[in-house]
Formats: sequence, C-alpha cells, structure tokens
Amino acid sequence: GADGRRPDHALIDLLDWIRENHLPREVPVVLFGYSGGAQFAHRFLLTHPAEASGALLAAAGWYTWPDTSLPFPHGVRFHDAAKKRFDAFLRKPLWVAVGKNDTRRDAQLRKSRELDVRQGPTRLARACNWTQAMRSMAARRGCVPQVELRLLPDAGHSFSECMWAGLGGVIDD
Repeated sequence: GADGRRPDHALIDLLDWIRENHLPREVPVVLFGYSGGAQFAHRFLLTHPAEASGALLAAAGWYTWPDTSLPFPHGVRFHDAAKKRFDAFLRKPLWVAVGKNDTRRDAQLRKSRELDVRQGPTRLARACNWTQAMRSMAARRGCVPQVELRLLPDAGHSFSECMWAGLGGVIDD
C-alpha cells in the first residue's frame, strides 16, 4: 500500500477494528470485489480464510487457478503449512458473478497465451471455467463445492450494468 503495508495486512487491521468497535466476531463478513477487487478478494480469502466467511467475486480479470503444480498467485502450489488454508478456502461460500456480455478483450484484461489457454480468453469464459475448476478441486479434496456462478443478463464489464442486472441481489438469491 501507499503507507508501505501489504494490502492484505491493511484489510486484516480494518476487519479487526470493525470487529472491536462495531461488530462482534461471530457476525459473518462476506468480502466483495469487482474486477481487480475480485482478484484481490479471492486471493485474500485464499491466504487468510479465517478472516471472512465467504466472498462475492464479480467480473474478475483472472483467477488463482486451483492447480497445485503452479506457484501462487497463478496456482495453489504452497508450502505445507498453507495447504490447510487452501482446504479451508474450498469450504467457503463463493459467489462468482459476471456479465453475460463481458467478452471484450480490453486493455485492462490480463492477456497471455498461457492464461488464455488455461482460463479462457474473456472474463465471462474465465469465470465459468474457474467456477468449474473450483468445484472439481473441492470434490477431489473431499469438500462439498461451495462456489456458485451467476451470469448477469445484458451486462458487460460495467459495474452499473452489473448492478442493474442483479449483482446486488446475488447473495440474497
């Protein structure tokens, strides 16, 4: 961050402050991130699963793939101590939302041949493919898959379009 702290540590400090001053620890915290924020939110929950009960990930550009042969952040090849955190992450409810029209390969979308082959060429394809890969990984590791995909009609990579298409009610459904 701008103050020299890692962003994940700054979020932990903020969550601790909220819990000490406003919410009891037992009140569930669900992270929300849109686009780059969704990338941060799922990686934060992956590395700090005790800090939140789940996450709504909307229109992420790319994901940490549930592949133990790839190093973090591309995959989940961790040292032994982090493997328990990955299993805890797989047990968290995750809602993945993306506009059905989020198919442009704009300048903000991370692109590489390897990423396109593994995850897909667009945010829509990547959300669909990651959701399926997470469900498969959870099942292989003996977890009940907790990841759900929500396609938002008539929405591209626009926060306002996604909100009009129902993003605000994804968790309530």
